[in-house]
Amino acid sequence: RSQYARETLEIYAPLAGRLGIEEWRWQLEDYAFKLDHPDRYRDIARWLLVERQARESAIETLTESLRERLDEANIEGRIHSRVKHIYSIELKMRRKSVDLADIYDILAVRVIVDSEQDCYAALGVVHGAWRHIPSEFDDYISAPKENGYRSIHTAVLGPDGKAIEVQI
Repeated sequence: RSQYARETLEIYAPLAGRLGIEEWRWQLEDYAFKLDHPDRYRDIARWLLVERQARESAIETLTESLRERLDEANIEGRIHSRVKHIYSIELKMRRKSVDLADIYDILAVRVIVDSEQDCYAALGVVHGAWRHIPSEFDDYISAPKENGYRSIHTAVLGPDGKAIEVQI
């Protein structure tokens, strides 16, 4: 099992990602992680299940409020939300050497706008509406990643006080 799980994490999941099949990549990673580390998988899954209703409510409230605020500011954009998958949470905990409670991007909202100017204007709307977490901010517009990725990432305390990442 462990051999198949490692092979899946090293070969098949990255291949799915390269092919643009992110949903499959996430599923492969989570299944492999569950096989190789069932206790860790169960701990994270249990925590996510307990917090699920509160997370869904928080993301829905923030998304609706953000839509209204962007409309008021005449910023056109599409808003999507997502919950980080289990293996991704585990990797981040390892990489940052933190506990589950210290992961601020388990919930995320993506705002897709048409221009750089709108990115920064949307950031102003987000930071004007919710208290941001200063240590959780990355500007990949002014400093794009090597692969060309351009976005602004910030984390805010949502309407119910739960941390939510906003990617613009």
